[in-house]
Amino acid sequence: EIEALSDKTELGLDKRIIKNIILSKKKIKGKKIFRIKESTKPLIVVRLDVAESLLRRSFKGIKLERLQVEEI
Repeated sequence: EIEALSDKTELGLDKRIIKNIILSKKKIKGKKIFRIKESTKPLIVVRLDVAESLLRRSFKGIKLERLQVEEI
């Protein structure tokens, strides 16, 4: 579990709901899989190579969504 969100991430009015996730490359440091600490919901992030591996194995019950990564 890491604090991975960029300052450019869009949050709701109460600062607990994430509207648009933008990850900070500096904060994630190349990790392959992690949970976003700032989220109240369990949001698990996986790197593209891990996602491709999961898709080859026909896992059920997962939803994959492409996220932005801030390059700073």
